[in-house]
Amino acid sequence: MTKHLSGEELLEKTYNELCSKSETREKITFSDFIEFSRYAPGLLCEIADDSDFHRTRKGYMLYTEGSILDFSDTKWLVCFGKAWGSYPAQSYGNDISAFEATLFNGYESKEEKAEYLELIFRRGSYFHNSLIHTRSNGIMGVITKGEFGRKTIFGEKMSLFFENAELKKYIAQKPEYDERYFVFQDNGLVHPCSKNVMYMEGFEKILANKMAGLLKETDNALFNYNDILLFDVLLKISNKDNGIVNIKKISETCGELGIKPFFDVRYDDYYMFEFDKGKNNFRIKESSKKYMQKRIEKIKNTEEYDNYLQRINGLL
Repeated sequence: MTKHLSGEELLEKTYNELCSKSETREKITFSDFIEFSRYAPGLLCEIADDSDFHRTRKGYMLYTEGSILDFSDTKWLVCFGKAWGSYPAQSYGNDISAFEATLFNGYESKEEKAEYLELIFRRGSYFHNSLIHTRSNGIMGVITKGEFGRKTIFGEKMSLFFENAELKKYIAQKPEYDERYFVFQDNGLVHPCSKNVMYMEGFEKILANKMAGLLKETDNALFNYNDILLFDVLLKISNKDNGIVNIKKISETCGELGIKPFFDVRYDDYYMFEFDKGKNNFRIKESSKKYMQKRIEKIKNTEEYDNYLQRINGLL
């Protein structure tokens, strides 16, 4: 007899199935790098906020461990999270999130690794890095746009996947609601769920296959052509000016080349650069240089890169 799975059981099995598909798996426990308080025993991503001027009420996804997986040139830190915090989190269940972690093992000290982890999770608020999540009643969800309308990394492609009508056969039990009562949730006044959604065992393999394919193809989507050319400009200026990059100079050079000079939300922070006190200059960390060079190698044999080289050689 086929076993039925709750939303939490399905996501946990999907997480383990996804990890088994990676060429390598490095398990890490976050408390090995960061000292947590008993009030939040792990890394947090904010997912809901009902605060006002006189009180703070927020909901989070909590992560205590993860696995660094290798599907392509990009290393992914994949984690299984659970809802945590005040009442805004109560309508959520669990999620599977994937954070780019290619640079993680490039750091030698525990402090640098801790800083890197805290940064990438801070950037993952409002399901920005979530592959899938569940509500408290087991219903699965995908967020395509998060905070301030920012597009999530995986949301659009995962939502298209769930449009497949064939997936309905994996629903063993639909949710049932008690229409005698109402409760307040983040989506308004609703009937409480009397029976949660249940899924057919085996669905985790379908989900894991999709996620593994998505992580492979997202490797090339993390940085567009503009981003990689910006990496190249940064390295060239750094090499020319004894390892120092002046922010005004990079902005002027990028303006001449038609390259967006501002650092994108995905990588404009201290884990790639070391800024001076006045924030006018910075150095590129050695681990970041290797990462940038690896990205640049992928576009070197293109006509666009050749045209770019001709233009930048005339400027520097």
